[in-house]
Amino acid sequence: MATASSTAACQLKVGSDVVGLVQNMNISMSRATIDITAVDAVKNTGKTYIPAGQYDPGEISFDLLYDANDTQHALVLDYLEDATGESVSYSFIFASNGNAAVATFTAVGHVTSFEITSAIDDAVKASVTIKLSGSWSADPSTD
Repeated sequence: MATASSTAACQLKVGSDVVGLVQNMNISMSRATIDITAVDAVKNTGKTYIPAGQYDPGEISFDLLYDANDTQHALVLDYLEDATGESVSYSFIFASNGNAAVATFTAVGHVTSFEITSAIDDAVKASVTIKLSGSWSADPSTD
Protein backbone atom coordinates (compact mmCIF):
# COMPACT_ATOMS: atom_id res chain seq x y z
CA MET A 1 0.00 0.00 0.00
CA ALA A 2 1.29 3.46 -0.89
CA THR A 3 0.80 6.10 1.76
CA ALA A 4 1.57 9.79 1.75
CA SER A 5 1.15 11.90 4.85
CA SER A 6 2.24 15.23 6.18
CA THR A 7 2.63 16.53 9.69
CA ALA A 8 4.11 19.84 8.55
CA ALA A 9 1.22 21.45 6.72
CA CYS A 10 -1.80 20.36 4.76
CA GLN A 11 -4.85 21.93 3.19
CA LEU A 12 -8.16 20.49 2.06
CA LYS A 13 -10.35 21.98 -0.63
CA VAL A 14 -13.93 20.94 -1.35
CA GLY A 15 -14.44 22.17 -4.90
CA SER A 16 -12.69 25.54 -4.67
CA ASP A 17 -13.51 26.17 -0.99
CA VAL A 18 -10.73 25.70 1.59
CA VAL A 19 -11.72 23.78 4.72
CA GLY A 20 -10.02 25.42 7.68
CA LEU A 21 -8.51 24.07 10.89
CA VAL A 22 -7.27 20.80 9.38
CA GLN A 23 -4.67 19.29 11.71
CA ASN A 24 -3.38 16.32 9.73
CA MET A 25 -4.22 14.35 6.64
CA ASN A 26 -3.40 10.90 5.25
CA ILE A 27 -3.88 9.44 1.79
CA SER A 28 -3.90 5.70 1.27
CA MET A 29 -4.40 3.67 -1.89
CA SER A 30 -3.78 0.05 -2.77
CA ARG A 31 -3.66 -2.52 -5.52
CA ALA A 32 -4.33 -6.20 -5.07
CA THR A 33 -1.77 -8.71 -6.25
CA ILE A 34 -1.97 -12.13 -7.85
CA ASP A 35 0.28 -14.90 -6.59
CA ILE A 36 1.98 -16.52 -9.59
CA THR A 37 4.44 -18.65 -7.66
CA ALA A 38 4.93 -21.99 -9.40
CA VAL A 39 3.96 -25.03 -7.37
CA ASP A 40 7.39 -26.51 -8.02
CA ALA A 41 9.24 -23.38 -6.88
CA VAL A 42 12.41 -23.91 -4.91
CA LYS A 43 11.77 -24.27 -1.19
CA ASN A 44 12.66 -21.24 0.98
CA THR A 45 12.47 -18.73 -1.87
CA GLY A 46 10.14 -15.78 -2.05
CA LYS A 47 6.77 -15.96 -3.71
CA THR A 48 6.25 -14.19 -7.04
CA TYR A 49 3.44 -11.67 -7.55
CA ILE A 50 2.03 -9.50 -10.32
CA PRO A 51 -0.31 -6.54 -9.86
CA ALA A 52 -4.00 -7.25 -10.27
CA GLY A 53 -6.10 -5.24 -12.72
CA GLN A 54 -7.54 -2.10 -11.18
CA TYR A 55 -6.25 -0.31 -8.12
CA ASP A 56 -8.36 0.96 -5.24
CA PRO A 57 -8.07 4.76 -5.23
CA GLY A 58 -8.27 4.54 -1.46
CA GLU A 59 -9.30 6.98 1.18
CA ILE A 60 -8.37 10.34 2.57
CA SER A 61 -8.61 10.71 6.31
CA PHE A 62 -8.05 13.91 8.22
CA ASP A 63 -8.64 15.48 11.60
CA LEU A 64 -9.78 19.01 12.19
CA LEU A 65 -10.57 21.33 15.04
CA TYR A 66 -14.34 21.24 14.65
CA ASP A 67 -16.35 24.45 14.62
CA ALA A 68 -20.11 23.94 14.27
CA ASN A 69 -20.44 27.51 12.97
CA ASP A 70 -17.83 27.05 10.23
CA THR A 71 -19.63 26.83 6.86
CA GLN A 72 -16.95 24.59 5.34
CA HIS A 73 -17.14 22.12 8.24
CA ALA A 74 -20.91 22.07 7.81
CA LEU A 75 -20.43 21.47 4.07
CA VAL A 76 -18.26 18.39 4.69
CA LEU A 77 -20.89 17.07 7.13
CA ASP A 78 -23.64 17.79 4.56
CA TYR A 79 -21.81 15.58 2.05
CA LEU A 80 -21.98 12.71 4.54
CA GLU A 81 -25.72 13.20 4.91
CA ASP A 82 -26.30 13.51 1.14
CA ALA A 83 -27.71 10.21 -0.12
CA THR A 84 -27.85 11.21 -3.80
CA GLY A 85 -24.55 9.50 -4.53
CA GLU A 86 -23.10 12.66 -6.05
CA SER A 87 -19.31 12.61 -6.10
CA VAL A 88 -17.54 15.76 -4.98
CA SER A 89 -14.11 16.96 -6.08
CA TYR A 90 -11.54 17.16 -3.28
CA SER A 91 -8.03 18.58 -3.45
CA PHE A 92 -5.44 17.69 -0.84
CA ILE A 93 -2.41 19.94 -0.70
CA PHE A 94 0.68 18.94 1.26
CA ALA A 95 3.47 21.35 2.13
CA SER A 96 6.76 20.94 3.94
CA ASN A 97 7.50 23.02 7.03
CA GLY A 98 5.00 25.70 6.05
CA ASN A 99 6.60 26.28 2.65
CA ALA A 100 4.88 26.26 -0.71
CA ALA A 101 2.90 23.18 -1.70
CA VAL A 102 5.00 20.16 -2.55
CA ALA A 103 2.14 18.01 -3.86
CA THR A 104 -1.53 18.37 -4.70
CA PHE A 105 -3.79 15.36 -5.12
CA THR A 106 -7.25 15.80 -6.63
CA ALA A 107 -9.94 13.14 -6.73
CA VAL A 108 -13.67 12.69 -6.45
CA GLY A 109 -15.22 10.84 -3.57
CA HIS A 110 -17.85 10.49 -0.90
CA VAL A 111 -17.65 11.34 2.80
CA THR A 112 -18.08 8.01 4.60
CA SER A 113 -17.28 8.98 8.19
CA PHE A 114 -17.52 12.15 10.28
CA GLU A 115 -16.79 11.56 13.96
CA ILE A 116 -16.94 14.45 16.44
CA THR A 117 -15.13 14.03 19.76
CA SER A 118 -14.79 16.18 22.84
CA ALA A 119 -12.83 15.82 26.07
CA ILE A 120 -12.26 17.89 29.18
CA ASP A 121 -9.52 20.48 28.66
CA ASP A 122 -9.33 19.81 24.94
CA ALA A 123 -10.78 21.27 21.75
CA VAL A 124 -13.75 19.74 19.97
CA LYS A 125 -12.33 17.70 17.11
CA ALA A 126 -13.66 15.79 14.13
CA SER A 127 -12.16 12.87 12.25
CA VAL A 128 -13.31 12.58 8.64
CA THR A 129 -12.89 9.84 6.04
CA ILE A 130 -13.55 10.27 2.33
CA LYS A 131 -13.74 7.19 0.09
CA LEU A 132 -12.27 8.09 -3.26
CA SER A 133 -13.67 6.96 -6.59
CA GLY A 134 -12.03 6.70 -10.01
CA SER A 135 -8.58 8.00 -10.85
CA TRP A 136 -6.37 10.49 -9.04
CA SER A 137 -4.81 13.59 -10.42
CA ALA A 138 -1.45 14.35 -8.81
CA ASP A 139 0.63 17.46 -9.29
CA PRO A 140 3.91 17.54 -7.36
CA SER A 141 4.58 21.25 -7.79
CA THR A 142 1.43 23.33 -7.38
CA ASP A 143 0.71 26.13 -4.91
